[in-house]
Amino acid sequence: VNRHYEFLLRMKPTANSFESAMIDWVGAFLANDFAQQARFLRVALLSSRSNRILLSNLADAEAMLGNYADAVEALQPCLRTRWRYHYMYRTAGESLLKMGDVEAAKKLLTDALSNDWKDQRIYPMLAAIYKKEGDGPNAARHERSALKAYREKNRPIGVAYELIAGYLTDIGMLDSAHAAIVRAVDEDAKVASYHGQLAEILFRQGDLIGSQAESDVTLKLDSSHAKSHFLLGKIFEKKGDQTG
Repeated sequence: VNRHYEFLLRMKPTANSFESAMIDWVGAFLANDFAQQARFLRVALLSSRSNRILLSNLADAEAMLGNYADAVEALQPCLRTRWRYHYMYRTAGESLLKMGDVEAAKKLLTDALSNDWKDQRIYPMLAAIYKKEGDGPNAARHERSALKAYREKNRPIGVAYELIAGYLTDIGMLDSAHAAIVRAVDEDAKVASYHGQLAEILFRQGDLIGSQAESDVTLKLDSSHAKSHFLLGKIFEKKGDQTG
């Protein structure tokens, strides 16, 4: 990859503004620098305003930065034309849930169900939304669809429960999120991310002892799990323990 990037850098002195911005974007992409990715994509879009590939990548970068409204705005031209790129519905739906706009997320995702190229994450999101609305039958229906989609792709069922738990957490349904992530742990107790998410939910529920225990389990399974190190810091701070 570096060899190809070095070739692009050699081309930059003679590149036009669009090409130069995209070369800079490649560098930001390789560096995992989402702020710079967004910056260079916006420059490139000045020369190609309706480029849906650029808009989709911009939305992803903005979402990673926590700029969820900007992510949704970037995707509007793609959504209006029903661009056949299923991942954009994931980015838009997740961003809307992070913003707390459950109704807009429901409308978008329900519309996406009519696509024959829908993203499998639509089902966990809709399961969480209907749970929030107190619509048990529809929540269960979309949960079953999520499990079916993950089985068909030979992906762990626990991942579907993990996603449902995450979306429920986003919309403030902590008890339901707790139940969902416990099901993920029951599916496979050796997956660090399941325990990490359980630790986060327990922390939000005020169970510092349980959260610390699950964080410890997470780090035994994956010592590099950054979120658990950060969460333990918050736990010790709340306990008044500065030695943790």
